[in-house]
Amino acid sequence: MSNQGLSTSEALRRHLAEGPNSLPSAQRKSIVRVTLDVVREPMLILLIAAGIISLALAEPLDASLLITTVFIVLGISIFQENRTERALDALKQLTAPLAIVIRDGKEERISSADVVSGDLVVLVEGDRIPADARVELSGNLAVDESLITGESDSVEKSVDALVYSGSLVVRGHGQARVLAIGASTALGKIGKSLQT
Repeated sequence: MSNQGLSTSEALRRHLAEGPNSLPSAQRKSIVRVTLDVVREPMLILLIAAGIISLALAEPLDASLLITTVFIVLGISIFQENRTERALDALKQLTAPLAIVIRDGKEERISSADVVSGDLVVLVEGDRIPADARVELSGNLAVDESLITGESDSVEKSVDALVYSGSLVVRGHGQARVLAIGASTALGKIGKSLQT
């Protein structure tokens, strides 16, 4: 790997081996599926059983409180699942649609999904960083990493510094060698943690 970037053939080989540089889509669960998952929880089964026993023992107040609790838990679970799906969608929208890479010694604008590890990415003010990478050239480069680190101030990036997928170049320019793509990036790991 040189400042010429990868060759087109090497980039294609890596793309076939690694897959696309994209975050995995969240598997949408239907309300029925979420309900079934929640109802299978031992604590909820215990609440339902206690409610049925209370009804059988002619304790309608206890039974109604227990069954109401079951419906509250179901409602919260459905709400949380919906929030998680929206958060994952929002993360996906923060990935850059296009990237500038150096391949065969020339700058090329490509879909971010086609960025592979080892690519030399050109970083320009206003662009989102398409993958986790190590800076190889920095011209007054500063990046907003608040999405990853929570730090609201922009971070100066010198040679050998790491930049993260989804971060925004707020000043300067540079080049960075891609280290991780897709689900292997810091942003991808955040997405995975939201799914569990």
